[in-house]
Amino acid sequence: TIAEGNRSARLAERLNQQALEVHRTAFPESANVDPRRHARQILSAQRVGPGFLSLTSAFADAIDGDDQIQIDRIRYNAARGEYSVNLSFSDINALESLKSQLLGRGISVSEAGGVRRSGNRYIGELQVNAS
Repeated sequence: TIAEGNRSARLAERLNQQALEVHRTAFPESANVDPRRHARQILSAQRVGPGFLSLTSAFADAIDGDDQIQIDRIRYNAARGEYSVNLSFSDINALESLKSQLLGRGISVSEAGGVRRSGNRYIGELQVNAS
């Protein structure tokens, strides 16, 4: 038990150091701030409009359990409070269903460019933001 406790403590210290290095790289202006405290400050800051977490939650709820849609890439633009989501799907109706579900959650959806066929799947891009 003592040996396992020591291993766990060494692992925790190593992971804390890695987290600190990642934090310093991502936020050089806050390099000397505790990453946990900095994350709490960012998350509690008053923001105009919806943020990353609210859009993520709504999008995850809308796509949950839909095995016809595959997310290939998500980009988040914080300045505009919007996702750009590249999707592939087997049935065009799956995309329409996703768009309807998002609209029902108060999320605005628009297609960025057209939908194209690639093999037996469709490929498209959506712009997703709060209405």
